Amino acid sequence: MVQTHSRTAHDYAQWVSMLVAHGGSYGIVSVLSQQVGVARQTLYRWKAKGLATLEAAFAPTAQGGPPACPVERAILTLLVEGHASYRGIQQCLWVLLGQHVSLGKIAAVVESAGKLAQDWLGYHAPDTLRALALDELYGSTHGEAYLNVVDVHSGAVWASTSPVAVDGESWTLVLWQLQEQGIDWQSTVSDGGRAIGEAVSTVTPQRPHQRDVWHVLHLWKPIQARLDLLVERLEQQVPVVARQAARLAAGKGLRGKRPKSDVSAHAAELAQAIAPPVGGGGAGDPPWAGGRLQLRAARGAGDRADLARRTESHGS
Repeated sequence: MVQTHSRTAHDYAQWVSMLVAHGGSYGIVSVLSQQVGVARQTLYRWKAKGLATLEAAFAPTAQGGPPACPVERAILTLLVEGHASYRGIQQCLWVLLGQHVSLGKIAAVVESAGKLAQDWLGYHAPDTLRALALDELYGSTHGEAYLNVVDVHSGAVWASTSPVAVDGESWTLVLWQLQEQGIDWQSTVSDGGRAIGEAVSTVTPQRPHQRDVWHVLHLWKPIQARLDLLVERLEQQVPVVARQAARLAAGKGLRGKRPKSDVSAHAAELAQAIAPPVGGGGAGDPPWAGGRLQLRAARGAGDRADLARRTESHGS
């Protein structure tokens, strides 16, 4: 056999063309196998690959198919809608699109989009009075935050700064910049921070400024979770308390470290945990404050009654 030590793309094209053109000729594969120095099975694989390439080259383009997603749009969609990190965006682009995009390019795309958005906002100010939400997003640097101004009704972000000092001067500059862009507002809402309050009183002292409920609800969330857990635990204790009461009625001792045997007291405690409070707590207290204090008092009364019954049972 003649051993070929260097094969070019042109050589492969010539051989595959010969196999395709003389596909019906007897002995062409054997002759070419001896000339090239490869097995017959290898020639058949080359021929199949060449035919597939030719068919793909001349296949009609699909009409009406969805256009390819630009990588820039994919980056911004993953950032805004998916809240992905830069490394998360990089991994998603590789898995979904088969494209490896560097972190530097992702950062450049985001920076460019931010500048375009700021330019757009400078020429597309609303022509009506707006209600604005002012908020601070803290980063890794102590005492600095991203200052954001969001339209309450549309969700449009009218301003978003890089990390700056959180003080009245920084917020005043942001509000002045909004006025220069032609944005005017009838009211503002925030978490009640001192810096925002100073800026609002300086720029628009005659317009209403109110506290939001988002931060308060965020504070209530873990407290509500603890109350839900308490209700669940009390509901699970209902059959246990009933069994303890049955043991006590049968003249037997109570079991457990802190046994409960008063079915009525436990039912009252459960009802107090589930029912909404009447009157609530003091001025400025959240709605659950009164219910929590009343529930604590009811639990204390129930524990004292159980302790007294346990003492009596041991004494007898």
